[in-house]
Amino acid sequence: ETEYHRFRPAPRFTAADEADDRHSLERRLDDHLYLLVKKDRAEHAWQLPQATRVEDQTMREAAEDALVDGTQVENVIPWFVSNGPSGYYHYPFPAGYAADDDCVGAHVFIYFAFMVRGNRLQINPASGIVDYAWVARDELHEYVTGECLRQLHTMTHGKMLVPNGA
Repeated sequence: ETEYHRFRPAPRFTAADEADDRHSLERRLDDHLYLLVKKDRAEHAWQLPQATRVEDQTMREAAEDALVDGTQVENVIPWFVSNGPSGYYHYPFPAGYAADDDCVGAHVFIYFAFMVRGNRLQINPASGIVDYAWVARDELHEYVTGECLRQLHTMTHGKMLVPNGA
């Protein structure tokens, strides 16, 4: 019997799937997973990692900072797919919040990246992030809503999996 005939593929259902461990990239092996972070606030707590772009910084560098500033990524190596964003959305700031007098909202530019190495992130306590989750496309609606959810569904080449009002 040849090695070819003895070969048995590893199962796609893992211990992380069994435990529904959304901190692990070792789940939903046949799906793309998206990183969401939870901020310490009541409304819209879950979001994509975000950073404010500073002068003379490219948008790609700001995207890299969003990952590095919010997490301690010594054991995780991301590979960004492009220098340009894959999509974007915008949202108004809540009443009573103003970054400056002329600013009424934020534009969020979304970059896709693959995790080349690593599995678990360590949260940087100074970032204001209190949790993170690796979620599959059909789980996004459990975390984000509105324009963010609509844009992510558009970017992932599919129809909305939840009602438009979500």
